[in-house]
Amino acid sequence: MIQVIGIEEIENALQALSKKLSGTHMQQTMQTVGEIVKFDIEENFENESSSFGVMWKKSHRAGKTLSDSGRLNSSFSINATVSRVEVGTNLEYAPIHQFGGIIKAKTDKGLRFKVNGKFARKQSVIIPARPFLPIDKSGNLAPKTQESILKKLQELMTL
Repeated sequence: MIQVIGIEEIENALQALSKKLSGTHMQQTMQTVGEIVKFDIEENFENESSSFGVMWKKSHRAGKTLSDSGRLNSSFSINATVSRVEVGTNLEYAPIHQFGGIIKAKTDKGLRFKVNGKFARKQSVIIPARPFLPIDKSGNLAPKTQESILKKLQELMTL
């Protein structure tokens, strides 16, 4: 699990809203926060870049990077309660794409994969980081995501 830090302004707004809203409405608010985060993730897949404007390294295969089957992008779910929201995926290969790393073969046969229509075999491959979550390496939420969440919370405060 990744913890997001540096969002005191958002936490303060949520705290103020929790005093105004019923449990059901607060859960809906947390769901809305999750939807903002999920939208930013989808936008990152569309733009092939991080929420901080850093373009992803292109994949060696044809097509959009990290979008071969669309499985990763479509796997994100939101779990909202009255006091928290989680946005994530249960796909085991998501972290290697978010953070990058090395995948090593478990057998002497190596790793076998298709590149440009041909099969290749290697003992290890380096996967570059292609951050799709709107956080940086330190767990700080992207400024545009913070702004979107705060704007929505401020709208709800005035209702």
